[in-house]
Amino acid sequence: MTVDELRALVIECAGESVVREAEAVDQVQTHTVLANLVADWNAGKDFDPGVYDFLLGRIVLRDDDSPRQFGMLKQQAVSELQAIVIRTWLTDMSRGVAATVCKALAGLGYGAHISKKGFALAPLDITEAWNNLHPDEPPLDIVWG
Repeated sequence: MTVDELRALVIECAGESVVREAEAVDQVQTHTVLANLVADWNAGKDFDPGVYDFLLGRIVLRDDDSPRQFGMLKQQAVSELQAIVIRTWLTDMSRGVAATVCKALAGLGYGAHISKKGFALAPLDITEAWNNLHPDEPPLDIVWG
């Protein structure tokens, strides 16, 4: 597999906007993420490890190139590309702005989210990501309305 082939699989799976958004934010990081996943795939990494392997962080080699394995590879690629966009958006966001966004969404009730070309962020997603990106600041908490 090549980076271009994985890029095409992501587009097939989640749409071109996921790849374009990540590339617009950080083209080098986007290529690195895809290249690392391709290297893992070509080395035979199992993208659907057993529960104990997953929990223990063990790298396991896959038995075959099943549709499930391809699906897990595509899912991981989409998640990592979306993470690039989310990190960039939330890194520069102040605690006050993040708290206001989360409070407004939480006030709308269960299922409220921000949708951004190819993915959605619920208040818990925003809070968790913001807290991880700003470890030196008091953590955000969600108060559901």
